[in-house]
Amino acid sequence: MTMFPRFQILLLLHLLLLLYLLITTEEPNNLGASNYPYINKNYTSPNNYVVNNNVNPSYIPMNFNNVNISPNVPYNNNNNYNYGAYPNVNNNMIHNNNINNMDGKNNYSYDNNLKNVHMNEYTSFMGMKSYPVAPPPNINHMININQNNIHAYNNTNNNNNNNNNNNIYMNNKFNDMKNIPPPPLPNNNIPNVPNIPSPPSLPNNTYHFNANNQINAFAPQYNCYDKDIHMPKGEHENVINSNDDLKDGIKNERDRKFQDNTNNIHNKGNYNNKSTTCNINVDGRERLQNDYNQNFINTGERPQNFIRDSDENKRFIKYPKLKQLLELKNDIIKKRSTPARYIRCDLRTFDLGSLDTKFDVILIDPPWKEYYDRKIHNLHVLNNINLDQDLNNDMNNEKDKFWTLEDLANIEIEKIAEVPSFLFIWCGVTHLEDARVLLNKWGYRRCEDICWLKTNINEKNKKNKYLNEINNENSYLQRTTEHCLVGIKGAVRRSYDIHLIHANLDTDVIIAEETEQNIYDNNKPEELYKIIEKFCLGRRKIELFGTNRNIRNGWLTLGKHIDTTLFNKEEYTGWFEGDIAWPEATSYFNNDPLQKYDKELFDLLEKEKNRQIETINLIASENLTNTAVRECLGDRISNKYSEGYPHKRYYGGNDYVDKIEELCYKRALEAFNVSEEEWGVNVQPLSGSAANVQALYALVGVKGKIMGMHLCSGGHLTHGFFDEKKKVSITSDLFESKLYKCNSEGYVDMESVRNLALSFQPKVIICGYTSYPRDIDYKGFREICDEVNAYLFADISHISSFVACNLLNNPFTYADVVTTTTHKILRGPRSALIFFNKKRNPGIDQKINSSVFPSFQGGPHNNKIAAVACQLKEVNTPFFKEYTKQVLLNSKALAECLLKRNLDLVTNGTDNHLIVVDLRKYNITGSKLQETCNAINIALNKNTIPSDVDCVSPSGIRIGTPALTTRGCKEKDMEFIADMLLKAILLTDELQQKYGKKLVDFKKGLVNNPKIDELKKEVVQWAKNLPFA
Repeated sequence: MTMFPRFQILLLLHLLLLLYLLITTEEPNNLGASNYPYINKNYTSPNNYVVNNNVNPSYIPMNFNNVNISPNVPYNNNNNYNYGAYPNVNNNMIHNNNINNMDGKNNYSYDNNLKNVHMNEYTSFMGMKSYPVAPPPNINHMININQNNIHAYNNTNNNNNNNNNNNIYMNNKFNDMKNIPPPPLPNNNIPNVPNIPSPPSLPNNTYHFNANNQINAFAPQYNCYDKDIHMPKGEHENVINSNDDLKDGIKNERDRKFQDNTNNIHNKGNYNNKSTTCNINVDGRERLQNDYNQNFINTGERPQNFIRDSDENKRFIKYPKLKQLLELKNDIIKKRSTPARYIRCDLRTFDLGSLDTKFDVILIDPPWKEYYDRKIHNLHVLNNINLDQDLNNDMNNEKDKFWTLEDLANIEIEKIAEVPSFLFIWCGVTHLEDARVLLNKWGYRRCEDICWLKTNINEKNKKNKYLNEINNENSYLQRTTEHCLVGIKGAVRRSYDIHLIHANLDTDVIIAEETEQNIYDNNKPEELYKIIEKFCLGRRKIELFGTNRNIRNGWLTLGKHIDTTLFNKEEYTGWFEGDIAWPEATSYFNNDPLQKYDKELFDLLEKEKNRQIETINLIASENLTNTAVRECLGDRISNKYSEGYPHKRYYGGNDYVDKIEELCYKRALEAFNVSEEEWGVNVQPLSGSAANVQALYALVGVKGKIMGMHLCSGGHLTHGFFDEKKKVSITSDLFESKLYKCNSEGYVDMESVRNLALSFQPKVIICGYTSYPRDIDYKGFREICDEVNAYLFADISHISSFVACNLLNNPFTYADVVTTTTHKILRGPRSALIFFNKKRNPGIDQKINSSVFPSFQGGPHNNKIAAVACQLKEVNTPFFKEYTKQVLLNSKALAECLLKRNLDLVTNGTDNHLIVVDLRKYNITGSKLQETCNAINIALNKNTIPSDVDCVSPSGIRIGTPALTTRGCKEKDMEFIADMLLKAILLTDELQQKYGKKLVDFKKGLVNNPKIDELKKEVVQWAKNLPFA
């Protein structure tokens, strides 16, 4: 019963207070925009009342469709509670932590907890109603006001209270209030809206007055710091302040500084200064306001714009050692990066497994729904984008607007993921969990999260973009970041796997500008590529969902918005074969010329070139290639691996290699005037010896019987040569061989060949030789082969040009197999050809081809095949036929010159390009004469003669005219060559008599010998005058 009278007394006091407010409060005559500088001057209220505002034109009221306008907003237990339609009623009141502190001293205290009293109940109790003409302000936009922001005012003489200046003190948190407007308030001119009463006038309080000196407690005179707003002169001077410390001079100086600062900000135009600053009065003293968050509200300028040295070029200026490390790192990356490659494809249907490559780094930038929503929401503010033509054509294609989580999960990343490897996936803000699901599905575990902090320094419509984002229904906060998750597959140890990673070189934050193109086309900052390239040293990198802007050296880019395709699988995979793991040990391309890169080797090659220029080359098996052939030998086609045959390769990317080999095949048949219906040819053998072994193996197999000419008579090692001590050649070991010899005059005795064949019964009989100066009786050999049922094998390596030009007998009329090298009289590269008569021997093509590959060889030398094709083109020209005839004329002329000088020749002459000189009458060996000629710059080779039984110390020399003829020599020049040979023979005999027969002693006589020097000088002078290419 005692409490009931107290409640009645309390209720009576409240009623008296309400009555007092109704009587004493004077209604404002004008509630126009001059009293509310934060109201948009062009804003039309729901009752079509235009509120004029000449001060702050940038404020746009909230969208009524997105805001709950119900006045029954519950009071929240925090500092940002809702005051209903009057958000500023709190400005003249104290907000402490207790509620029931009405002590009779006119100290009104309202705290954050009104003991279950809702705001609408409170305002109704105060005699105020919530009107539906404008929505309540967003609760997130309310300001924090507490005892740290606005200090209590007191009208008593309490000695314990030193706060008697009766001022509202503000710290920097008051900046949050400067541009946060309430909704427009109604006035008397708006129909059906009652007048708004003023709050009670409390003694000794600070009030703001409008131009008519009317109290305006609801519209405090805030200083606006928007760079685009000019405050009318004197308007901010209407604050009556009873603080004696604030003198007129100080006050005027403050106003002048503020006005200057405002004008300077406005005149700067492009807002690039670090922050918006102005001077305000705090605690009776002048303070500099510098608030990046409030600046964001005023201008749309994001706080991260003001982070210093965020640009990667300036980031390490003060850290020279780290800067040097990064420069070295960038040099390595540049050198090791493969050329950019890209594939235009739809990743919904493209088979990643067809790339046949496992990648060290996989970068994915999926077309998430978040990115699509962001683009659609911002279309009307993307001023620099041509919206009439959608670059990606996605807006009209429902399927391609964005990819769902299920769509992305169907990408078979496991087909291209190396172990170990890293995967980087952009996921915006709302797809973080989706990205984690994908990492787990693809076998990766998350190890890092890279955050892109977006700046908008160069954005032209910052404020419009900011205001547009306020009404973004897809976000709760203004989004200025994006995330890129990093996943790792397999185990990587940072201290051990230094060939793969370089840890802790970069941070996990990217500060970069967000452009309109970022929003519209979803492209990301380039810095992520640099982070990846510096972090992961693996060279195999792929990006999915790329566009033309993503094409970059060191990366394979896939996407449907790439204009075209530049990718050759064989070429691409070949770039990583034999890759050296330690990056500093090598570079991918070394474009330095040989003279700069390897001076030692360059000097040796230059000396060899000069030797060839200054030497008379009489070696019958050597020649000089032309420029086009040398270009083929040094071409990039040598990079290619092409095991197999055209259109049946074991490697991809051989489209052009196939065409080159087919061209060589065609030209080989044309050069020797044989038809493709009757003959086939294999152009892959690496040399003449290899071709002979491969052909013999195809014909007879292991331990098959073969018969060839003895080495001393002019045969070749691969014709089954062996001596009494051992089987010298592989052909005598792999096969069972018998050797026939020439007669005492040096000619092939066909009768002895027939008798040996009848007794031995070989499966192959070989004709064609390396030092036989006469033509060959192919018809006679064919008859013998038919008699013993053997294959006829013709090795025409030395005489192939004569055959092609119809200057000697043609083996293709009689032989089953014909082999030849291409670097002797054909003047091509060091390679070989195997011809086979498939009409006479059905199935022989398969035997020959399978013997070459895969039995004896792997990948062919494609540069050689190209060079052979190039030279075979020349064989069919009149120019080459003329050259071949001249070789024969020179050879016959040289033989005659030597005979006139009383030298002995095997068979007393020649039918082809070579001559064999018998030195027995001078009692010297071919080895000693070879050394003498080498000392005077004449190149020839020692050679056996038919009567020799020991091939180690042959009794003759072999000379030929192909190389000299290539350099332009004619018959008359053979006289000089014959003279030099005779002088060399005589000098050799003289030195042998003086120094002895042992070769080691004989060589001593060649050093510091005036006669040698004299002959060399004469030879060099003559040879240097010959043409050389």
